[in-house]
Amino acid sequence: MDEAKAAVSCVQNVLDPLIPALLADKNWKFIFIEQAFFQRWWRDQSEAVQSITKQFVSTGQLELINGGCCMDDEAASHYIDKIDQTTLGHWFIKEKFTVTPRVGWQINPFGHSAVQAYLLGAEVGFDSFFFSQIDYQDRDK
Repeated sequence: MDEAKAAVSCVQNVLDPLIPALLADKNWKFIFIEQAFFQRWWRDQSEAVQSITKQFVSTGQLELINGGCCMDDEAASHYIDKIDQTTLGHWFIKEKFTVTPRVGWQINPFGHSAVQAYLLGAEVGFDSFFFSQIDYQDRDK
């Protein structure tokens, strides 16, 4: 890999070396969250790499968690937009990998909306939901 490409931070530079790393060690696991970026990478892959990636997803070595196109901005997004972008991401995962994400992931550095856990928790079938930035009063309760 040339140095200019290595210096650029992008999903391709995360996922391309991931495939041989997961092949080299079956005990390694990796999670990926935002489907908008994953799907761009996926479209550029050969059928062989796509097949290997499908195998990783089926064995749990690669887990596509949350499954939305992005982690939405909870302060500005309308709940319909949250549902739509999550549905689009889940549709892709179901179509390509025949799995449904079971873990929610919303690491929002600015806090969370009151509706987020409801819409993207039990309503989409998640078994667990990870988030950051809880209000100290909620944490104390």
